[in-house]
Amino acid sequence: MKHPILISVICTLGLLAAGGCVHEVPEGGDENASVALTLNLAIDRDVPENRTVVYESKAASAPSSRYLIRLFPYLGGKFITVTPYEFSFTAEELSSRTFTVDVPPMNYHVEVWADHISDGNPYYNADDFGAISVGLDPYAGGSELRDAFCGEADIDLSVYHENRSAHSTDIALRRPIARFTFVATDKERFFKRVAEFRAKKSDAGESGHITAGDFRIRIIYPQFMPSVYSLHNGRNVDSATGVSFWASMTELPDGNVNIGWDWVFASDDKASVVVSLALYDKDESFISRIDNIMIPLSPGKNTTVTGKLLSSGMDSGISIDPSFEGEFTVILN
Repeated sequence: MKHPILISVICTLGLLAAGGCVHEVPEGGDENASVALTLNLAIDRDVPENRTVVYESKAASAPSSRYLIRLFPYLGGKFITVTPYEFSFTAEELSSRTFTVDVPPMNYHVEVWADHISDGNPYYNADDFGAISVGLDPYAGGSELRDAFCGEADIDLSVYHENRSAHSTDIALRRPIARFTFVATDKERFFKRVAEFRAKKSDAGESGHITAGDFRIRIIYPQFMPSVYSLHNGRNVDSATGVSFWASMTELPDGNVNIGWDWVFASDDKASVVVSLALYDKDESFISRIDNIMIPLSPGKNTTVTGKLLSSGMDSGISIDPSFEGEFTVILN
C-alpha cells in the first residue's frame, strides 16, 4: 500500500491589485491580518477501467511535478478571475500533498492544477485556468507524463479578523482526462499472415523471426481531438485537428498485444473521441488501416478497445451502440 507523501510549504504573499481591481479587507478587520491557509490535496493515481470495447469484424531526464494554486476573491457574488493570488510548487512525484500559504482574510474560490514537467517544460499550458491546453508541437501521445489532476473549492476566510489565523481544507483532485487503450487479440493470426507473405518474397522461402517490434502503429484523430479545458466550468472548450502520433506494439502476458493508447480531455461520462489506426512495418511501409473508431470516454477511467485489430484493417466505419448496458462490441460496418 502506498502512503501519500505530505509536504508543507509556507509562502507569504502581500496584497495584490491588478486590472484596476483592489482586494478589500472585510469591514472591521485588521488590514494587516492574514490567514495561514493549509490545502490538503488528495490524488488517487489509479485508473479504473471504464469499459471494454470489443472489436469484431464481420467476415528524457527524470520528470518532476508541479502544483499551481490560484485563489480568486469573491466580489459582488462572483469570483474575479483576472486578479488571483497565485502559488506554484514543484515536487519529484505527482501525489497527495499539503501546502500552506498566507492570504488576506477574504471569501475565495480556489482552483488547483497538478501535472508533470520534463526538462523544465510542462505538457500543458496552464497560464489561463479558463483555457488549459495540451502541447501540440510536438504532441506527446501515449505518455504517462501527460497525466494531470485538477480540483476546486469555495473557502470563506472573511470570518478571521485577528492578525494571524489558520484554516485548513481538503480538496480531492480529479483527472480532467480519460484514457483509451487498443488491445489486439489476433496477434498469432496476423504474425502467421506476415510470415507467409515474407516467405513468398524470400528467394529461400524463409520468413524470419517476427516480433511485435517489427511493427509500428499510427494513432490518428481524423476529426477533432479535445485540446483545451476550462477549470472554471469543468468543460472542454476547444479542439484540435490533424493530430496523430506513433505508437509501439507491445506483447502482453495473455498473448495479446497493446497497440497504443492516449490521454484526452473528457468533461463527463458522455464524452467520446473518434480514432483511426494505421499499421506499418518498422520501415514505415503501410500494411492496413481501420478508420473512425468511436470510443466512449469517462474522466479518470480507461476504455479498452479490444478485438481483431491487426488482421481486420478494412477501410470501413466503426460504431458503438450507446444504449447497450453490458460489454460494448464494436462492429465493422
